[in-house]
Amino acid sequence: MSGQHRAPEQACLKTIKSCLLPVLGLCAFSSQTLATVYVCTNDSCTTWTAITPTQLAKKSTDGENTTIQQMLSQSTEQRIVNGFSDPGIGNTNLYIKSSLRYVGGVEPFAGKQHVTAYIYKSTDLHTRLKTCHAFSFIKAGATRYFATCQ
Repeated sequence: MSGQHRAPEQACLKTIKSCLLPVLGLCAFSSQTLATVYVCTNDSCTTWTAITPTQLAKKSTDGENTTIQQMLSQSTEQRIVNGFSDPGIGNTNLYIKSSLRYVGGVEPFAGKQHVTAYIYKSTDLHTRLKTCHAFSFIKAGATRYFATCQ
């Protein structure tokens, strides 16, 4: 008799296991989508839209082939990493210039692409904390993408 009751229990357990993996995947994906990175839709950055997966995956054309996601999530500047990966730390949002990336800077950065990221307080969008430049390259001996903030 107990064998008859196990079949539905095993089926239920199998169903739960088969649902658990997609749910965990969705949770991991959702935590990435909670990152508060926006692209300015005008030069003064008074309007913006959430950055898209396509924009995050866009590779640099300066020979480094670095994605915007790599530049932000693996930056030497912790403020950029926090704004991208865990906006709850410091309550910050990142706003990227509408051109996304461009070539600029002086040696040794000349010819390398970078993203300008404005870091704002998420609780007060009128308070810019920093203006940062996340570059597409890793300096010799380093493990993260070079960045500056001012």
